[in-house]
Amino acid sequence: MVRRLNRLYTEESASDPAALDYAKARFYEALHLVEAASAPDRFHAGLRVHAVNAASGADPDGCIAAIGEVLNLHDLDLQVDALVAAALSGDLRGDLHSACRQALLFTYLGYAFMDAATLPLLEGRDLDEFDEIKVDRISPDDSQTLRPGGADATLKGLELNLFGGFFSRVYRENDYLWGRLHGAERMIDIVLSSVSGAVAFTPEQKLAFKQRAFSAILNAEARHLSTADRLICDLLEENARLGGGHGIRVRPLSG
Repeated sequence: MVRRLNRLYTEESASDPAALDYAKARFYEALHLVEAASAPDRFHAGLRVHAVNAASGADPDGCIAAIGEVLNLHDLDLQVDALVAAALSGDLRGDLHSACRQALLFTYLGYAFMDAATLPLLEGRDLDEFDEIKVDRISPDDSQTLRPGGADATLKGLELNLFGGFFSRVYRENDYLWGRLHGAERMIDIVLSSVSGAVAFTPEQKLAFKQRAFSAILNAEARHLSTADRLICDLLEENARLGGGHGIRVRPLSG
């Protein structure tokens, strides 16, 4: 719930931050109640007997009911539901936007179904909550604004069975320069992909960001890469032509 709420701060339909802060505080209160009920000192010897009996198949329903009574889970459920209801209702500082309230309610009600669907897949190996992990790739094939074609069109070290860079300074400087350009483009894409809501950029603005980065890198590296003069000049010209020549003006190399 807290993770879903955190994403609402930046979404277009976000409520007043004060209302989101109030909801988050209620969620943390509910989390504290659950953690207190799960404290090790609550699991005394009698409770462990119930747990063993439930796991062994000796009247599992009765054993689970006994565990619930010992931990007072019925009252705990009522307290947690009351805190969630308070969070979704808002307070005097502001109400949650209907879209935010719906998103949080779906998360709360839908978790039981997700838990029932995913728990058998864990096979007892790990009972931690499943979290999706997203990875942003930085690759020449994802950075084709300055020169289309990906790695094959830009990197020379691919030759000689990927060992080309070991035998040529020209190849090493070429690939180093392209590595900086590709990395800068992907970082701009990644940062802009996290921007949502009222702050949005046009394709022309995004291109201008990349042109500035390309220009800064090319002009900075021109003083250090002794074998890449021709490549840098060509790339500065290609950078200036991006967007039909309507992008930013880049500073040409001196000398």
